[in-house]
Amino acid sequence: LCVANIEATCASNNKVFGFTFAKNGTPIGTFHISERFDVGGSNYSVSFTALIPTAANDTISVYARNETDTTALTASNITLSAIGFIR
Repeated sequence: LCVANIEATCASNNKVFGFTFAKNGTPIGTFHISERFDVGGSNYSVSFTALIPTAANDTISVYARNETDTTALTASNITLSAIGFIR
């Protein structure tokens, strides 16, 4: 179980940012979410969770991209937590 919490801002109004998990550097499209940042300069919080099967030495990361234009996203805090289950 992977959980990501992101606190971020952007400089412009009405921008849509996409967030997803990546395993070993490859984005996992089935876990993609989009969030609209309506007011530039305001702080926004985004959280998302996914069950991601992993093996020894796999890496999990969070990807973010602007789906509107090239305005940058500035993350002030990112927390990525992973909990393993034994089957």
